[in-house]
Formats: sequence, structure tokens, C-alpha cells
Amino acid sequence: MIKTRFYPLSTLALACFSLGASAASYEIIELDAASKGVASFAAAAGAQGQAGVLVQTPFNPPIDVSLLNLDDNEALRTQLNDPDAVEAGQISEEDLVVIYRFLIGSVPNNPLYQKLGSIQSYLTDANGSEEVTGFDVTDADIGGLSRSVDTFVTDINGTGDVAGYGSAPFTKYPWVNENDEALTYVARDFETRAFVQINGQTVPLVPEDTSLGGYSRANALTDNYLVAGEISTEANEILLDALDNCNDEDTRGDVPIEVCFNNIANGLESNYSRTLDRFYQIRASVWQLDASGSIVDQTQYGISYQPEEDDTGVYASRAADVNEQGIAVGQSSHLNPFRDSVVRNYAAVFADGEVKAFADQEDYSISTLNRSNTLSAATAINNNNVAVGYAVKTINGFDRTKFFTYDIDSEELVFPDDFFPGSASIARDINDQGMVVGEGEVDTVIGGSTRRRHAFLYDLNDQSFTDLNDVVACDSPYTLVQAHSINERGEIVAVATVSGVRKDITGEPVLDDAGNQIAEETVVTVKLAPIPGGSVEECDNAEDKQERQGAGISWLLLPLMLLGFRRFLSR
Repeated sequence: MIKTRFYPLSTLALACFSLGASAASYEIIELDAASKGVASFAAAAGAQGQAGVLVQTPFNPPIDVSLLNLDDNEALRTQLNDPDAVEAGQISEEDLVVIYRFLIGSVPNNPLYQKLGSIQSYLTDANGSEEVTGFDVTDADIGGLSRSVDTFVTDINGTGDVAGYGSAPFTKYPWVNENDEALTYVARDFETRAFVQINGQTVPLVPEDTSLGGYSRANALTDNYLVAGEISTEANEILLDALDNCNDEDTRGDVPIEVCFNNIANGLESNYSRTLDRFYQIRASVWQLDASGSIVDQTQYGISYQPEEDDTGVYASRAADVNEQGIAVGQSSHLNPFRDSVVRNYAAVFADGEVKAFADQEDYSISTLNRSNTLSAATAINNNNVAVGYAVKTINGFDRTKFFTYDIDSEELVFPDDFFPGSASIARDINDQGMVVGEGEVDTVIGGSTRRRHAFLYDLNDQSFTDLNDVVACDSPYTLVQAHSINERGEIVAVATVSGVRKDITGEPVLDDAGNQIAEETVVTVKLAPIPGGSVEECDNAEDKQERQGAGISWLLLPLMLLGFRRFLSR
């Protein structure tokens, strides 16, 4: 069942606030999925009150004892409290901790050992949580799902169907090598593939180029079954040369070809410090599905400029969101209009087969300090053709992302005032009422690698901006650090930090040498549900409120950047 903790909040749409006041117009509900792993992150707000939640490092993963190789792994055996019981499939909590650390920390890329996924997805509502399993399958040796996949929910439409992406499960490949040793390898078919789940059935959205499994993501799903995302269309020479080596028995080595392919993926990502999608031409795609999940139509978009014929560069366009009129937004490789030889990623609109870049103005598109290829991106669009996103600006010598609103019909681009001029802010979603949510920096002191972030709500109608933490009850234990999604009922799915205890992979508290639980800030997903006619209470102790708001640890948000959720930061 859902763990519910209620605390009052207020939106700008309902009331005006005086300094130090908060209004009981929102309930803060900590969602059930928060108890399923070490951390949980907001992914989507459904129209009927569901929330999509990503759980990082799920508790109690199943262990495939047949792949532990304890007879040949004395180092692991000596760490176990009861190795004989482990071999019999009776694994204590203490030994589960040891085995998990070994699989994740010692042999993560060794194809002779079990692989465990790190991200699970759930849909939560008033009745509890339902897992979205993506491409996972039942493993007979485990007696349940393999738990070897990562599954990311990205959007929920009005009927409760979902979009997302995930990896393939790892499959076992028995092998007898040249020394007549019988081995069992594990490998998977792809790392990232788009899917929609309609009526409980998972429908894959296969990319055009499937070299090494290819790459595709579904980032948004409308009520009329339009899906926005991106696909691989052509592998580059580095990837193709590596595949040739696997296809050649003389160069592949004494391993199954599937294992060779997986070794390529691991090697490319490690040697080039790049995610695998960087080895393909990536293009924005909008699929039209029917209510049964069949693909009726697909529009593939190019990039916003035409490279020279002899240009061998790898370029990308990506659709982050789409509205019911079929207008998608995201980002595209684009020739800098002020520096002809420089190609960067800029915010883009995809409509009627055409790609149009925007947010490429001179005052923030020529930053020499910005090391990212992405100088602007649109993250969401509503049905009134208003998009939101962010662009990189250089402020006082420092690069800062600044959130924007963009009216596609009038081509009006606006950067609203946020927390303060030097604050880095990002807009992540907008509903049809013109309510924008996101997060921004609240520390004014320059220095250090990270600065604290708070969730915000911006009302496009009256240009009012608020830190959601300023309108939460004074005794709330939460710090709202990112407002991720908002639906038409005004419900917000957000990320918060709260004081908790450190837990191990079994979900049990970690104890110090004295036997005491170790306190730490934890990351949880919460839903903010409006309460009509809320009242206002004054904060008696402003110092306590400031202390609570200062509890947020910005490094806890790093997984949000690393996982690349729907409202992506940059590419």
C-alpha cells in the first residue's frame, strides 16, 4: 500500500503568499515505490493520478547460484558465511550483501557471471504499485523474472498506457572452449530499445539500424497514441569495424559471437567515454499507434541543417515530447548561425516532416566555456503549442542553463525570472493550463562542483514564479529538489530528499560499529495533490524552516543526469 504522509503546499494558481507563510492546498504523498530500492526518482504524472517512478538499486535481487562458479572462485567462497547453503540456494541476508557487492563491484563486465539491472519502473496510484517490467522474461533457474534488465518509464497517457525504454534480458550461452572446458556465458541482444505498454502488453519500437542491437527511446505518449522518441538510423565506421572483427572467427576469439558483441559495447563505452548511442546517426521519430498497439504510421525527422556530402560526422535529432496535434519538440544538431563551422545541439520543433531549430540566439549560443554539445533543448510541449526547456547562457563568466517558454505559433521565446540571475534552472514539463514545473539552483555562493537545487512552479498566465519549498508546511521533513511532471489536475510528481537511514541491498538498515543505524539523506518520489480551499498557516520558527530546506544534498541528484530520463538535461 502507499505510504502516505500529508503536508500542506500551495500553488501560485490558488493564492498569493506572504513571506514565511504556507497554504494547505497540496498534500505531499510519499509513494509506495520509494520502499522498493535505495532511491526513487519521478518519471511521469498520469492524467488519472498515477505516478511513474524509477527505483534505483532495487532491494533483494534474485541470485542465479548456477553462475556463481563457487568451485572455481575461492575468493568469493571465503567471503561467504555459509557457502554450502548458498550453493543449495539458501542465501542469508548477510551472504546476499556479499554476493551483490561481488557481482556489481568485481565482475560487472565479466560474461561468465550473472548480470543484475539497476533500474526498475513502477506505476503507483491509490491502490498501490504495479511494476512495468519492459523486456524482462522469466528465468527458469531463478524461478521468476531475470531482473537483468533496466526499465525506464517515461510517460503515462490518459488511459494508463505507458511509454518507455529498456534493455534486453541477459541470455545464457553454453560453450565448450578449445580446452574442452564447459562454460556458460551471458549476453544480451540490445542495450536501449523503445517500447509502449498498452493494455498490459509490451510493444517494442525497433530502430531502423539494429547493428549491435541498435538504439531507440520512447519519450512521450499522447491520449491519441502518438509516441515521440528517437532511433538509430546508421552505425558509424568505428562500430562497423568492431562488428566485422566479431563476425570473423579468426579475430573473434574463443567465445560465442553474442558475447563478442557485448564486449564491443562495453569497450566502446569505456574506451571512448561515450554512451553507445554516440556511435549511430540518431533521428527523431514520431510513431502513430492504434489502441491495440499496432504501428499505423511513423515519421522520421532529420536534422535542422544539411551537412556537406563528404561530412562523416555523427549527428542527432531527438524528440522529447509530442502533443495531440502531432507537433514534437526536442533538440537537433544545428549549424551555429554565428560560427559557421561549429555544429551544436539546439532546441527544435518537429512538425509536418520539417525540423526547425530555435533558441540559438547569439547571446548564449557562443559560449566558449561550455563543454557540452547541447546549448539548448526543449523538454516538453502542451496542447496549446507552448514548449518549455532550457538554454545555456554565460552569466558572470559561468555557464548556466536558464529555463524558457516558447510559443510555437508566435515564435516568442521568453526566459522568465527564476531564483536569481546566476541560478541554473531547467523547465521539465508544462500542462495545458500553462503551469510549468522544474528545478533550479538556490545557492548564490559560487564554488564547489554542485549547488543545491529546489523545485519550482511557474504560472505562464501571470508570470509568477515560486520555490515550492517556500509554500510547504513548516514542519515538513521534505526538501523538494525537482518538480518533474504535472498533469491537468495540477498534480505534480516530484523528487524530494528526506532524512532516513542507510540500507543495504536487502532493505535492512546498515549499522555502525556500535550497532547504531546510520542516518543519511535519502531520495524519494512524492506526489503533490491539490486540496481545494486550503488555508494559510504562519511559520513560527523561520530558522527551523531554513535548516530543513538546507538539508537537500545536490549530489543525490546525480543519478537523474546519469540515467537520462525523459526530460533530459543534455546529450
